[in-house]
Amino acid sequence: MLTIRKRGRSSISLLLAVALVLLASVLLQAQGQSLADAITILPPSFDPGENSWTVVFRNTSERQITGFAADLVCTHSNGASSPLPIEVDLAPALAWAVILKNSPDHDKVVSFKPGELYSYSFPGIDVRSVEGAVKGVVFIDDTAVGDDKRIQRVFDMRTDLATRKGVILSALYALNSSPASQRTLRPNMEKLPEGSPLRREMERVEVHLAGDGDIGLANALSIYEAESSTLKSHMIRRFK
Repeated sequence: MLTIRKRGRSSISLLLAVALVLLASVLLQAQGQSLADAITILPPSFDPGENSWTVVFRNTSERQITGFAADLVCTHSNGASSPLPIEVDLAPALAWAVILKNSPDHDKVVSFKPGELYSYSFPGIDVRSVEGAVKGVVFIDDTAVGDDKRIQRVFDMRTDLATRKGVILSALYALNSSPASQRTLRPNMEKLPEGSPLRREMERVEVHLAGDGDIGLANALSIYEAESSTLKSHMIRRFK
């Protein structure tokens, strides 16, 4: 009896191990197929007049895409090639789709839904050909397929932007409760490094506030509320 039990357990363990290996293989294959089918990279176009070239990506999945990573390899006129990795985060466009819902400009917002195109332009025209491969894709439900490190970079970009938007939103809330004569972001900007992304964005908001007064503040609050809320709701990768 003891011998039979040992053999039985050994057989069951072997079957479970085989099943797990097969399941892992199927999952990896399915993930690879999903990644390969999610985005197609179209041939680049070159614009000598604008001194730039553009790569177009097509969403060939069945879901809206809110971010992706790709590795491009550029061949130059001298025959040399150079790698060009990129990460793209389209989550901010989700907020603008809400902000401009009733505006004629709503159709200009990039959504990257199934069948739609996304163009990425680069300066310089010393490029004769471009090949590329998609490395990671983030979908509207915050699930993703592809290289985990590249996917995380997209979410890190999103988190950094959400943090920046949140800082500016807090500053705007403070201005909203201040006298009109004191509504300026200059004290906040002076604490930041010259040329930093947060300071540059605050400078743009400051110009808007100075030109439009109370209306500018109300508009800025509504925009930053929408952006901050949207980005925060899409900062964490989800796993099904």
